Amino acid sequence: MLMSRRKQSGMSLFSLVLVALLMALAALWLVKLTGPYWQQFKLDSHLSQVADELRGRNPTEAVIERRLDRFLNQENIDLDPAAIIQLNQNDASVQLVLDYEKRIDIFGNIDVILSFHEEYGL
Repeated sequence: MLMSRRKQSGMSLFSLVLVALLMALAALWLVKLTGPYWQQFKLDSHLSQVADELRGRNPTEAVIERRLDRFLNQENIDLDPAAIIQLNQNDASVQLVLDYEKRIDIFGNIDVILSFHEEYGL
């Protein structure tokens, strides 16, 4: 009995499961990483607004920390203002520096560390 060989096309069940698994993993990362980036976006826009309002007034670090603490409480963002901001004063200018890291647990023992650094002129 003679069998003709046809070239098979398409995906096997194994490759379909593998592609579905990779897509699920990418979706998991996207969902887990969207929150911290959204918080950073809101924090950056708020600090830009604060920097514009305080430009030329020589504010103290305590004033900025109080305003930032109020904002973080309103937005339900779990960060310590004293730990994430610095006020750097040079002879000619004052810089407000936002610098912090956020660790995100992906699954098991795999974590992602996000590092954020922004500078605002006052």
